[in-house]
Amino acid sequence: SISQKSAQFIYSNSKNREDIIVVSTAQPIDHGRSFFNNTLLEDSFSSFGYVENVTEYESFYSEMFHALFTPSSPVAKAIANKSAELGLVAGNYTAAHLRALFARKDRPFRQTEKLTTNALNCASNLQPGAPIYFAADTKVALDVAQEYARNYSRPIVVWARDAEPLHLGFASSRNPSDYYETFMDLYLLAQGNCIAYSNGGFAWWASLIRLNNNNSQSSSPSCTVQHFRQRQIQECIWTDRNGPPPKLR
Repeated sequence: SISQKSAQFIYSNSKNREDIIVVSTAQPIDHGRSFFNNTLLEDSFSSFGYVENVTEYESFYSEMFHALFTPSSPVAKAIANKSAELGLVAGNYTAAHLRALFARKDRPFRQTEKLTTNALNCASNLQPGAPIYFAADTKVALDVAQEYARNYSRPIVVWARDAEPLHLGFASSRNPSDYYETFMDLYLLAQGNCIAYSNGGFAWWASLIRLNNNNSQSSSPSCTVQHFRQRQIQECIWTDRNGPPPKLR
């Protein structure tokens, strides 16, 4: 692979503009947003129609991703089966994700509990009354979400786990099927109409690859919220179709 800067230089100075140059970047923090925005400003690119009529990075990324990638048959089947098992219909629910262990090995229970309930509260603000699919990088958060749903009779859907979810960057298994659940979580988050995300790039990636699902709201920035950024928490209260709980109105 070559760097983005090198690719731009080669393309700008190429005599044969029909050559195809593939730019590869490993784990860019912004998922290529800065490169895309800079490319829009490059006459040598836009004049050849590569970014014609494209003004929003989010819609471009989603279309590009699904044109290039599709789940393997076993993973696609597993996603469909899990969606049916959990009662999730693509585009008819909100997704929420918590990366509680971003850049750390553990977190006190009370902190995880607060972050989990706040993530769910923020998600409820995006589509009041809609079911919420919750995923996390730790079983503690998943258990907290289940208890929150039971105690307050809230429409929260959790994929219960017997063990900690595998993380692609830290797990050592060489069995591909051990990682199916990671991609299943990614697509279950991405099939939500709106999404609340936190630190790390996993849920933001899911937000970027969301399909429109015939609902223009899903591509709107107002349909996403970052409830936890670095050490800052965006405080939210639960909201349903009737608004916040009476004592908070």
